Amino acid sequence: MFRIEQSFQHAQIPPLTTEDIEAVLSFKTEGIREQYRQNGLADFPLTYGEDYAAFQVTVLRTAGGSLAIFRLVKKPTL
Repeated sequence: MFRIEQSFQHAQIPPLTTEDIEAVLSFKTEGIREQYRQNGLADFPLTYGEDYAAFQVTVLRTAGGSLAIFRLVKKPTL
């Protein structure tokens, strides 16, 4: 599910799995991975492309598995 302009939109793609979310963590520093292992929560920046888009990402572990929140902080330029 996405929130765009204060409105929730259903995604046309399957939701991320716990394995998908943990794969995102594999690209981050050991400190961020350790923070997630110990606290079940990590917050970090993530860029897509050299100068294309940037996100602030929060991953957290819940009773039902892991989830991720991606906040767009820099829109793509076309």
